This record gives sequence, C-alpha cells and structure tokens, in this order.
Amino acid sequence: MCGRTFCAIDPVLLQKSCQYADPATGKLVTPDWVDPPTGDSYRPSYNIGPTTFTPVLLSTAHHSSDQSGKRTLQPMRWGLIPQWHKGDRASFKAMHNNCRGETISEKSTFSVPFSKGKRCVVIAEGFYEWQTVRSKKIPYIFTKKESRVKEEKVAPGEVNTDSSPNRLLADSKNTGRE
Repeated sequence: MCGRTFCAIDPVLLQKSCQYADPATGKLVTPDWVDPPTGDSYRPSYNIGPTTFTPVLLSTAHHSSDQSGKRTLQPMRWGLIPQWHKGDRASFKAMHNNCRGETISEKSTFSVPFSKGKRCVVIAEGFYEWQTVRSKKIPYIFTKKESRVKEEKVAPGEVNTDSSPNRLLADSKNTGRE
C-alpha cells in the first residue's frame, strides 16, 4: 500500500460509480452514503494520507447483523487500530496504515480482522509513489489510463528520462520498506 492517495470525485458521482448487482434480484443498486458517527465527512482531495477520512465501500454487515450482501459508502479514517487497544479510539495515535498482501494473514495485527471478514474497498482515483534522486524525493501519480486525471509527474521542473510507471513502482517497492 502506498503512503498517499487521491480521490477528488463528488460524493454523488462516487455513489453512482460504486453501483453493484443485488445478489437476490440481480438489479443494479446504488449504495447508500453513511456518514460516520464521529461527524467527520469525506472531502474530495488530491492529498489523502494516513489518518485522513477517505471513502470506502463496505458490507452493511459491518454496521449490523444484516447479511443481505448490501453495501454502503462511508468515509472512514485511514488506519487500523489494533484489537488489543483498550480505550478511546481517538487517543490512539500510532495507527497501522500499511500492510503487505503477501503477509496479511500472518501478521497478528492484520490477521485477526482479516479472518473475521473485516474488509473494505478503499476508493481512490490514484496513488503516489516517491523516487529518491540525489537525496531528493520526487512524487509521481499513478492512475489508470482511462482515469480523468492522467498520469503525470507532480514536481514541476524535475526531469526524468525514464518515468515508466512499472519501473518507478518496481524501484520504489525494492527499497525494503513496508
């Protein structure tokens, strides 16, 4: 997982973009928008980082015993508060926000919620990765080609003759960081 994402889609368009086929009827359903109980809300942004509220698509089973397969959209705070934390969630500052798909079922921090089905789809138009050149970090945006926001170099004035996303992403993943 990256350290920054962006999602600048209007909430109404976001709902339409997340339509799904109802398991019982096969009809197209638009997920309900559910504001979090904290009162925080989603604000479209090109700079979404850890601890920021970002839109997620999740099963209604997360909110209740509803096993109908219905889904909702809800802004959620990016990060995982470990199950061993006792006390006020707002007081927990060192949230985990990064895990590897290869080890999610092995690391106890992530394996417990993962095995209980506590999953969601984080909605993002793209993400950022950084390349270090001469001790300077240069951010790059990665998106799908069909996205309305095209892949581009973020830092103006920087020149990189080989900015292929696959090479940059591979280089950033070979740094040994998690």
